[in-house]
Amino acid sequence: RSFGADLIELLGSMRFAVSLLMFICVASIIGTVLQQNQVASAYIDQFGPFWFELFDKFAIWHVYNSWWFLLIMAFLVVSTSICLIRNTPKMVRDMRSFREYVRGSSLRAFHHRVEATSSETPAQSVQKVSAWLQSQGYKFKTRQDGRSVMIAAKKGAANRLGYIFAHAAIVVIAVGGLLDSELPVRMQVWFAGKTPITENMLISEVPPSGWLPAGNPSYRSNMLLPEGSRSASGIVAVDNGVLVQPIPFSIKLNKFDVSYYSTGMPSSFKSYVEVTDPETGETFERLIEVNEPLRYKGVTVYQSSLDDGGSHLRLTAYPLEG
Repeated sequence: RSFGADLIELLGSMRFAVSLLMFICVASIIGTVLQQNQVASAYIDQFGPFWFELFDKFAIWHVYNSWWFLLIMAFLVVSTSICLIRNTPKMVRDMRSFREYVRGSSLRAFHHRVEATSSETPAQSVQKVSAWLQSQGYKFKTRQDGRSVMIAAKKGAANRLGYIFAHAAIVVIAVGGLLDSELPVRMQVWFAGKTPITENMLISEVPPSGWLPAGNPSYRSNMLLPEGSRSASGIVAVDNGVLVQPIPFSIKLNKFDVSYYSTGMPSSFKSYVEVTDPETGETFERLIEVNEPLRYKGVTVYQSSLDDGGSHLRLTAYPLEG
């Protein structure tokens, strides 16, 4: 066979798909046990400089966005899709087929078979067998072949849909994982001329190459909002720079409340925000709490962290001399 045929056979094999799933399971264990997306100094303190440099080559600090994990997910989509394309038509035909054209000699060659002699006429036998099959939930077809009658029955043909749905679910989950990663943003950096901003500048000064499109299919951005301020854009970290992601509405932080434990650690914090839709001019207020984000126009806004939004201080100077 040609190289292309061998490659398709490899990609569509079950062993290849199972191997990919094993790698994904190992990566998921790493991503679950090791806290992700922390600053580099935290990992250096935990593992030391030598192991940090080694693990950093495999990007285990953000394993779900690492190049090798995304490559495995892409291969899993291709492998499972090939299995679906190759086997679904066969299974659909098999679900519809009763195989009523098999010969009697072929039936006698089957390992599992029973032969019996009946004193009833063929018509009586057909009627009796058909009634029994119908009572047991079988679907059947009859075929007259001279003086012989073939009754082909089957049950549970819809079970083959489980194979189709299971493999389709793997494709959907893998595609969702790729869309939920940094891949859509990185694709725009690689092929759409987007350039991450590495210099300090105002958002109004960012050139068009530093702005992501409003119709970006997926992204994870950060927005820093002090009390009383409003924003309609987030910051997406890419490598050593950032890109600006516009959102389809603006958010104003009217009030921020935080309560603390006796140890000084925050116990809960709430954001009272005002949302404005620029298309309709509609404005409404919403409370964002932990595990209760704001969802509007396909965008979900969570509270990620809290910081000093700009304390008002009044200083009094006392001269040490005079």
